[in-house]
Amino acid sequence: MNNERMIAAVYIRVSTEDQAREGFSLGEQKEKLLQLCAFKGYKVFKVYEDAGISAKDMEHRPAFQEMLRDMKDGKINYIVAYKLDRVTRSVRDLEELISQLEKYNCYLVCDRDDVNTSTANGRFFVRMLTVLSQLEIEIVSERTKFGLNGAIKSSHLPGPAPLGYKKDGNKKTIVDVLNGFDGVPGRFQLVEAGQPYTVIVDYAHTPDGLENVLKTARSITEGKLWVVFGCGGDRDNKKRPIMGRIALELADRVVVTSDNPRTEDPAVIIDEIAEALKDVPEGKSVELIAERRDAIYHALSEAAANDVIMIAGKGHENYQILADKTIHFDDREVVQEYWKKR
Repeated sequence: MNNERMIAAVYIRVSTEDQAREGFSLGEQKEKLLQLCAFKGYKVFKVYEDAGISAKDMEHRPAFQEMLRDMKDGKINYIVAYKLDRVTRSVRDLEELISQLEKYNCYLVCDRDDVNTSTANGRFFVRMLTVLSQLEIEIVSERTKFGLNGAIKSSHLPGPAPLGYKKDGNKKTIVDVLNGFDGVPGRFQLVEAGQPYTVIVDYAHTPDGLENVLKTARSITEGKLWVVFGCGGDRDNKKRPIMGRIALELADRVVVTSDNPRTEDPAVIIDEIAEALKDVPEGKSVELIAERRDAIYHALSEAAANDVIMIAGKGHENYQILADKTIHFDDREVVQEYWKKR
């Protein structure tokens, strides 16, 4: 690469599934950063997007890792982000990143924090900014824990009472009856149809989300843990093998199927997930079943007493988006439907 040319990677990120699915932050970040690149005369090589992934580390962000590979291959010499916390929240990771930037003659520019590592002052400033941020986090955390410890011991929790509790006449927090509360639809929702095992429907559709619900499900599983899941079409395809790896690592029985394929071929999506499912450990199994109803039926028919089946990806949704139409489809109804036929 000719180092006189300023070729930029635009990096955008949000931390939560809901921000990625419903928020506008990604679009706003992209718009502002493209404007910044145009103003500074940077040629944009690519926009790298990590949707619904935390910045707690750099290793588990597929788009970020792709960007670093492109940097090492000499395809970019600027990384442009909206704020430093979009890039990293870790002092350790920041030091590693700055080292890599210096090694490959690449620079970090953060719009809102006035960060630019192309100068010695800029590199000093970004290190100080991150150290101070880390210090503030730790000080606030320490004070909060100290204060809450005393409050909890005396049952005086600040703010409104948590779900399942209430305030008594002395403003102490005590256990309350839930009065028929059934939980949040599609969020770790139990589906009861008279089956001898546990069926849970959850909205988890990102690597972090799938990992969290499977770890939680594992903690209540006495038999085998099943997972039925897929990945949405026309969305970030880099997360597909990552989710496959997580499923195989945490579940005993993996059933890969369709989610909302949209305009993509469901078989192609499943094949990309299955890239991580080639080496199946002894005692585990993997099934690839494109039709989501058939995949759910398979798990329901094969599960044994004390097993747990996690049906992930769609949660509360009562539709499925196909290439040419949107049909009615509700994972919870499919479970009920299966057992009505038994």
